Amino acid sequence: MKPYLNLSQTSDITAFPELLELMLRHKKKIINQIDSLQQVVDFIDSALNQKMPDGEACSLTGENIRMPLGTAK
Repeated sequence: MKPYLNLSQTSDITAFPELLELMLRHKKKIINQIDSLQQVVDFIDSALNQKMPDGEACSLTGENIRMPLGTAK
C-alpha cells in the first residue's frame, strides 16, 4: 500500500498499470483473508450453538485428553 500513498487523490491509477495490478492483487488477498476469517467465525458460531445433552459423557478417548487452554477446571 505504500506505493499508493505517493499518489494524490486526484491521480488516475490506470495511468500506473503496475500499481493498479499490485492493488488488485492486494485486494484479492484481503478478500481471501476475510473469507477465511468468516469461515472461522462460522465454525465458532456453530460450536457455540451446539449443546451437549445433560449427563452425556465426552466421546473422546486416549491418554492425551485435556481441557482446552484457558478453560478452568
